[in-house]
Amino acid sequence: MIIVGDIHGRYKELNAIAQKHKDQDVIQIGDFGFGFGMLFDIDSKLIESNIRFFRGNHDNPELCNAHPQCLGDFGLFKGIFFVGGADSIDKDMRIEGQTWWANEELSHRQWNEAIELYERTKPEIVLTHDCPQSIIESYFLIYDRSITRQGLQAMLEIHRPKMWIFGHHHRHFVKEDTGCIFRCLPELQSYVLPL
Repeated sequence: MIIVGDIHGRYKELNAIAQKHKDQDVIQIGDFGFGFGMLFDIDSKLIESNIRFFRGNHDNPELCNAHPQCLGDFGLFKGIFFVGGADSIDKDMRIEGQTWWANEELSHRQWNEAIELYERTKPEIVLTHDCPQSIIESYFLIYDRSITRQGLQAMLEIHRPKMWIFGHHHRHFVKEDTGCIFRCLPELQSYVLPL
């Protein structure tokens, strides 16, 4: 399985990665670019069939989730747990409904459902758009809180997976923390997930 960081509308580059790995699933972990002009109505024929994705904060949630290759807001894909969405720190500079969406993060109800599923399944691998609060504070020195980071932190406190891969921060980062390897993927970086 190949995991790819944010692409921000650069689906041709994502397709090139998918074409190199035709026999594997390619999972893009948010900020695909749904809703930023060029991708308002992207045809699934334009995206390689082995690509799956979930939304980030820079995706229109309704358009993203309506796409047949979208995994949804949270859940399991081949035993791997995923959660989409995040908070935009620059939302006051964006236009609601065009470059920012009020429901960019999961609702409290969705978080309750996601955490319940996570607790039941206790996955070995987690894919998210953002990362838990403790990781962002300890290693990125970012202290603002969001519903997403707190929800992810609640998951981490319930169960520590072996690996947690995220995007959103556009930088390369790998750190082992109390038995879990946290990996942040920069834009368009791919990672071969050892299964």
